Amino acid sequence: MQQQPQDQKSFMIGIGLVLCVMALSQFFIWGPQQKAQEQARLEAQAQAAIAAPSVSSGSVDTTASAAPVDRAEILTDTSNGGRIDFDASSVDGSISLKGARLDDLSMKRHFETIEKTEEVHLLSPQGSKGAYYAALGWRGDADRLPGVSTLWKQTAGSTLTPSTPITLGYETTQLSFSRKIEVDDNYMFTYTDTVTNNSSETLSIRPFGFMRQFGMPDDWKPFYILHEGAVGMAGNKLKLQKYKNLDKGKALAYTSQGGWIGLTQKYWMTAFIPAQTENVAVQSKVVMDGLRPTYVASIEGTDRAIEPGQTASYSQRIFAGAKRVEVLDAYQQGATGQEAIPRFTDAVDWGNFWFFTKPFFWLLSHFNSWFGNFGLAILALTVIVKLAFFPIQNKAYASMAKMRKLMPQMEEIKKKWADDKERQQKETMELYKREKANPFSGCLPLIPQMFVFYGLYKTLFVTLEMRHEPFFGWIKDLSAPDPTSFLNLFGALPFDPSSLPLIGALSIGVLPILYGFTMWLLQNLNAPPPDPTQRMMMQFLPIVFTFIFAGFAAGLVIYWTWSNILSIAQQYYIMRKNGVETQFDKFIKAKFGKSEEPAE
Repeated sequence: MQQQPQDQKSFMIGIGLVLCVMALSQFFIWGPQQKAQEQARLEAQAQAAIAAPSVSSGSVDTTASAAPVDRAEILTDTSNGGRIDFDASSVDGSISLKGARLDDLSMKRHFETIEKTEEVHLLSPQGSKGAYYAALGWRGDADRLPGVSTLWKQTAGSTLTPSTPITLGYETTQLSFSRKIEVDDNYMFTYTDTVTNNSSETLSIRPFGFMRQFGMPDDWKPFYILHEGAVGMAGNKLKLQKYKNLDKGKALAYTSQGGWIGLTQKYWMTAFIPAQTENVAVQSKVVMDGLRPTYVASIEGTDRAIEPGQTASYSQRIFAGAKRVEVLDAYQQGATGQEAIPRFTDAVDWGNFWFFTKPFFWLLSHFNSWFGNFGLAILALTVIVKLAFFPIQNKAYASMAKMRKLMPQMEEIKKKWADDKERQQKETMELYKREKANPFSGCLPLIPQMFVFYGLYKTLFVTLEMRHEPFFGWIKDLSAPDPTSFLNLFGALPFDPSSLPLIGALSIGVLPILYGFTMWLLQNLNAPPPDPTQRMMMQFLPIVFTFIFAGFAAGLVIYWTWSNILSIAQQYYIMRKNGVETQFDKFIKAKFGKSEEPAE
């Protein structure tokens, strides 16, 4: 009967461990599945019935939503005035003369799959699958001001390139608009509008920008630790609103001088960048296009009073492309010859531990440039982190070694006072005091490391630079899970296990299995919990985490596995130094009949 409270305590600890594992898997990998997320979004929108943004006539295309049309078919349709092709080092596509929309953009250096057969299409015309566009226009008290549906005419240039801008024209009875469009070698488009007042009265107009993203990509999946949605900067402060919050009707709205606003996903972003001296009103929200949610980001400048016969000019930039840190930093520093964009590198979700993630990325970038392999850069950075924590880990491992050395005496106390728990605890505490051992000193120094390791995990998770980067052997993409599976004997059997219902979800590759094995080895270097239930749960954890890590990016699993291997080597050295015989020593002794005596 005296064992029951302890058994209950052990049972609760076991349940707690299982819940922790489930929470970790939910937090990092599985999350809400895409179909459930999309269904919840549609239901929320049907109830919210958020009104469309209030804009002047001609600003928004009110074409009713319909079944998506093939992208290529829309791009070859000339009924809306035709298109102007653009071709730069990083992007290609076309601009529609309808609204001068930037609605066809592919990234030359980034592909949908590692086979590199199809470029990533960031922007697509309205009516196509994955429709997403950005456009600029004018509002005010004049008639027929150009909006996102206005038909422009090409007046100069042919194909838009970094060395050959194009010019568009549009006229009303009161105003003449000339729009010069430029593109650089990366992802920045510059729109410069020159407006002439041909009327006999002073006219007041103001510039605006408007982007629409029709739903989410089919393969999109939300992650708790990643910001995707509206992102902007005002007053040197980031403004953020996730897609899921926009779905709930929580719009992002603010005013600022300069700054920027956009819609961001894990690797890509589209953003408006006004002149940094311009006072702007910014908004991002969701509207309904039939049953489909449409994410909107808009920016509006101040009024300009143009007197009769006078001309006014205004320039605004559109970023549409990959969030490559080196490129974002060049724009932030003004190194491209254009006006500097404040905090533009923070379009990458560095997280709350940015003071870890940014230096980690800097080191990874340098190691990658030295080794020419991002996987080797991960291994090198892991070594640097381990060296930085070497003193604190030594203290922790030395404490663990001392506790393991005391295990025989603790077992003796447990047997001697098996029927007297109070005396058993007292004798154990006296043993700790006599031997100057602290059962918690091995854990406390490890707590700060958890934040550092999370920072490194975050860095590897959010940065584009690991995407589609190969390692060695079968790892062709460090940002994707290990493609091998024990279900087909790691490729020996000619079928794809991931296509199997239910069973395919249990597919585990070589790297996760290797991680689980190193976790098991690391556990066996430590003193096992005295309670049988706790001991069983601890032995079960490597198996559980093997399944969890099966869904992690290969680069992350390589990091954790290599970190475990370094920890095993360090802890084994300390154990031997403190005269503790490890399970490995016992195995060698049983296998070969002898073992090197631990150092005294």
